[in-house]
Amino acid sequence: MFEADCADVLPRLPDGAFDLIYVDPPWGTGAARRHRRMAVVRDEGGDRTGFGGRRYRSTPGEEEMRYADRFEDYVAFLAPKLERAR
Repeated sequence: MFEADCADVLPRLPDGAFDLIYVDPPWGTGAARRHRRMAVVRDEGGDRTGFGGRRYRSTPGEEEMRYADRFEDYVAFLAPKLERAR
């Protein structure tokens, strides 16, 4: 699994190697976006419920990802990424 800007990852992938590529583009809302990964560990007294009702304790990760969800020309931003994915 890759987690990065698809503009950086897609050119490194071999042509025809995949049946499916999931590209999750930003929405272009104009808002500043922030995301912090969570670390989860199985814990019967945890704060989250997962698959099969199992309980997990979550801890915020150290690294935060930020980006401005704003584009002057959204189609021009997205089109090259979709063409490469295809």
